[in-house]
Amino acid sequence: MTNPMIYMITIAIGFAEIENVMFLIDPMIKNKMIFGLLTGNMRFIGATLLHTVSSVTIGMFIGFNFYDSKLKKFIWTIAGLICAIIVHSLFNFFMAGSSQNSFMALEGIWILVIIVLLLFERIKNIKIRPIKKMLTSS
Repeated sequence: MTNPMIYMITIAIGFAEIENVMFLIDPMIKNKMIFGLLTGNMRFIGATLLHTVSSVTIGMFIGFNFYDSKLKKFIWTIAGLICAIIVHSLFNFFMAGSSQNSFMALEGIWILVIIVLLLFERIKNIKIRPIKKMLTSS
């Protein structure tokens, strides 16, 4: 069930772009076009990917447990939220350090993007079990 992941990706991209525009308003008002261009490029690469990976993490946890009971879905959604917070916090921690740490943070995000793509394919193959099978196995 990939719908939760797709919805979360859409929300993340919208949020990241609003945040990017907010960061670019100040340099543009002060006519610092070069700084604004460099900031925009880095924010596009870092912040957009970060928010997409963080949000799709929640969507993955929902997608893997889409057909489970409401309690399991709730617990796994909270677990996904915690994982997303951890990913976002680690990225922010490394980006605040030296340029070498920033490079490691960007590498980490790209690795997570690859993992997300692989898990996306796995979630696409999850099917609902037939009702008869569910009733007889209980």
